Formats: sequence, C-alpha cells, structure tokens
Amino acid sequence: MSPPPEIPDEALAAATPLTARRLAHWGPGGGAFARAYLASNPQAEAAVFGEGEIPDGEAAFDTIVLGAPPPGDTLARLSARLRPGGHLVARWTGAAETDIGGALASHGLSLGPPIDDGGTVLLRARKAPAFGRSPVRLEVIAFAHRLMDVRTRLPARALAADPELVVRYATPPHAPPELPVEAPKVLLLQRPKPSPLEAHRAQMAHFMARGWLTVLEYDDHPGLVAETLGRPFGPGDLHRFGWVHAVQTTVEPLAELFRQVNPEVRLLPNAVFELAPLTQKPPRRVFYGAISRGPFATAVARSLSAVAAEFPDVEFVVVGDRAVFDALPAANKAFEDYLPYEAYLARMAGCAVSLSPVEALDARAAKSDAKFLDAARAGVVTIGSPVVYGRTIRHGENGLLAASLEDWAPLLRQTLADPAATQAMGRRAWEEVRDSRMFAHLVADHREWLHDLWSRRAALDAALCARLPGLAQAVAAERARLASARMGVEPGGP
Repeated sequence: MSPPPEIPDEALAAATPLTARRLAHWGPGGGAFARAYLASNPQAEAAVFGEGEIPDGEAAFDTIVLGAPPPGDTLARLSARLRPGGHLVARWTGAAETDIGGALASHGLSLGPPIDDGGTVLLRARKAPAFGRSPVRLEVIAFAHRLMDVRTRLPARALAADPELVVRYATPPHAPPELPVEAPKVLLLQRPKPSPLEAHRAQMAHFMARGWLTVLEYDDHPGLVAETLGRPFGPGDLHRFGWVHAVQTTVEPLAELFRQVNPEVRLLPNAVFELAPLTQKPPRRVFYGAISRGPFATAVARSLSAVAAEFPDVEFVVVGDRAVFDALPAANKAFEDYLPYEAYLARMAGCAVSLSPVEALDARAAKSDAKFLDAARAGVVTIGSPVVYGRTIRHGENGLLAASLEDWAPLLRQTLADPAATQAMGRRAWEEVRDSRMFAHLVADHREWLHDLWSRRAALDAALCARLPGLAQAVAAERARLASARMGVEPGGP
C-alpha cells in the first residue's frame, strides 16, 4: 500500500541507488520522494511526473523511479529516457500475477534480483548492459551499535540501495546465513570485543571455511578504548587488527596505526546521510552532546560563566553528559539523556552553536570530525578543539577553533554577539557538507572496494593465514569437518 502523497515512500527510497546524477519519478508521491532523495544526494537533479503526464524529451536519466505500475505506452517512453546501464526502481502491485520480467524485457530492461528476502512489490531493473557480476553480500554485525549509527545502521541502509550489493544489518547474537562458498560475501564486524588468540582463530576458521571475507570496522584509537575501560594498552590490542582480512576506519591517523599490522586498510570517512534544510536558528541557543569527555570538557563548561552573565538569555542544551551540564554556570539550561540519533540531530539543528571540546592527548587526535558534520548538516556552527577539528575547520570561515581553555568563552561570546556572522559561517559549513561530505559521494568507491576484496579473496586468505599462527591448519580442519557432515547428510555426495 502506497503512503499518502505528502509522505515519502520510504521503502521505495531505500531501494533507489544514491549515485544518480539525473533522476526522474513518475506516479504518486513524486514531490515527497524527490525532496527525500535530494536530502541524501543533494547534487542530483530530480524531475517529477504525475500519473497523467507523458514524459517526452530526449535528456537521459540515470535512474527512473515508479510510484505505481505505468501504462504500457508510458513505460515505453520512460524506458527510452533511461540511459544504458541506468536503473528502473518501481513499486509494482500485482507483480506476482504479471510476467513483469517479460514486460520489462520488451523495453530493453533486465529484471534484477529481489530487493529483499520477503519478495515485496518493489523491483529493480537495469537497461542494457544487463546486470553482470553477482552482487556482493555484505553482512554487518554491530557489536557497539548504541550511538554508532553513522558507522553501522546508516551506512548499511545507504549501501543496501546499490544494485550490486545485498546488505543486511544485525546486532548480536547473529549468525551469518549459510551460503555457497563461492557466492561473493563479506562479513563486517563493528567494534567486537577482544578475544583470546585461540578463540579468534577458531572464529576466523569457521567463517573462512564457509567462504566469508572478514572486515573489522573500528573508528577509535584502541589505546583510548583501553583507557576508558581502565586497563593498560597492550600489544594484543593492536595485533587483533591483523587477524582479519581487512580493516575499515575513519581517519588517516587510525589507518596508519592499523597498517602496522594489516596492509589492507580501507578509509571510509564519516559523512552526512541526510542534509537538513537551512533554517533560522534561535541566535542564543548553544548545544553540547557527547559521551563523557572527562575533566577537560567540564573545565570548558565552567569557563563560560562570564558569557552566561553577559548574555542572560543564552540557553544551553546538553545531551548525554551530566557532568558538563552540572558544570555549566547558567540558569537557563536543559539536560536530556542519550537520544536516538535522529532525535539528537533534531535537537542540535535547533541551536545556533555546537560546542565540541576534546583534550589534546595523542589517542584523541585519532577521533573523527563526526560532530562537526552533525552540526554542519543543519547550518549549526561548531566551536571545536584543534586536536580533532583542525583537519576540518578553517577558523572563522566554516567554524571556530579554540586552541586553549581560555579561548572557549571569547569565541562563544563572538558567536552570540554577531548572529549574522555566525549564520554565515553555518551556511558555509552546510554548503561544504552538501558539496563534498555526503555519504552518497562514497557509495560507488566503497562498493568497488567490496567487489575488489572478493576478487582477491585467495590472496587475502593466504595473507591472513600468514599473519595468524595456526589459521591455515584450523581452516583445513573445519573444511574437512564440513565435508564429512555433507557426506553424512548426502550419502555418495562429494
């Protein structure tokens, strides 16, 4: 059942590739669909055709989206406007009773594999050249999914729209499906806890014997994680990044660290998944949201007493960190516990300024600029510490850098005293995100990396066996066990 025309068809949007430069929507709900799509891929052009319109013309589209099954002559005209290799994504009620593959083939379109395991009324087709290589199955298991949406749930959702990937997102306990050994597949483990060598070797042997390539996703310095857990940072904290086929991370300092033990490191920087509209902000509402950042963040909060006194109408919104909230010397402040990611973004978007202090310690230098992106996507100005944001913020242009504890109050005063300049900085940050920091910009390269991993599977298996003692023998033993099990179930089988 289709949603009302003013509400975007979320299932249809989730099946539409984010890589289109020119997109057309035909049928009901086109306006809402185009707005939602352009929020994720703002560099695209979107044309909207109503059900009664006949889309004539010569300009070609990368993707055409159908909100309902079109009449035959309309499908012919739409297909003619789709460039070779382009995709048709459709909500097609009655598909089970129709030779939809034949109908599409008569217009030069090849029906793709099912979009989901349930076989919904959504379908995807491609104009010649038809679907070629098999899609890679990407199984994402998020071990630390809370507050990690930008590294787990949201990338999985965006990548799932690519026709050459089949993506599933899960949290533990979860076992990847049993698939043919030669079926292209990658298992992405996000922030699993360290395990003893023997246990890790057994796990890798289990996956490799079934044909899986394993990628470890990690976006923090393991030394900082050890510090947070109150234990020393030992050699095993780093070696385990060599005990997988590849590592995926966010920033170059982390990539350099992980390359010490594993040459196969993929840099997937944090990005924005949905650009918020630029709106007028309450000029004196200030946001802070983070997991506890320790004494430095509370010292920054205490240093703002003179600003709070000078601007008694300033409002502080604090999410997550009770210590920072308690340290703020302001009467007009509000605290909320950790929020779902979308709610956190909405609270931040309603502010003019976001504070992001990070203490200048070596392990923290490897943190990413995700909070700058969270703010910039809505035109909110970040005041941040150079240890992290010096790689992103150009002081006075797209944000402000507080080099020392004494800088935070004067810089916050500057933003509150000159709302027009603050708004201009926020717009420049927003435009930068729109032009170069959207996840839509990363999809094609990341899909190609996953296919490249699979094409080098034999070499990656050999390299991993060389790094992890005893793995080759464990894999051979597991393959023998599987072969014996198959012989028992299918007598006379191979």
